[in-house]
Amino acid sequence: MMPGASSPGDKDPHTPSSGTEQSSRDWVTTDIEVKVRDTYPDSQAVGQIGVIHSIMGGMCAVYLKDSKKVVSISSEHLEPITPTTYDKVKVTLGVDREATGILLRIDGEDGIVLMDLDDDISIFSLRLLGKLM
Repeated sequence: MMPGASSPGDKDPHTPSSGTEQSSRDWVTTDIEVKVRDTYPDSQAVGQIGVIHSIMGGMCAVYLKDSKKVVSISSEHLEPITPTTYDKVKVTLGVDREATGILLRIDGEDGIVLMDLDDDISIFSLRLLGKLM
């Protein structure tokens, strides 16, 4: 199996019905860009882009760029921003979780990443990569 490749049992964190509450927050990690989903009760925050500063349990302290404030939001109300070519990225799930690199190219649903730790090239499903801020 390739590094970062998903196994048949992996759940897609972008799919609302992807499994239990626990799996819906497995992808959450610090310093990645997220969007507030329309399920969040505060309509002024819905749709805003932010960065996860810290995580405690299922709650994330998110700095919202437009509001210029930090709010506490349950991970179920957040979705990761899909990175684009040349973005700094962070692996959000799997054995390489927390590893960082630069997204060199997108090939279908996969991202080709130059890893920071060892300057190796790795291939990950885009759904396993968060846009690092």
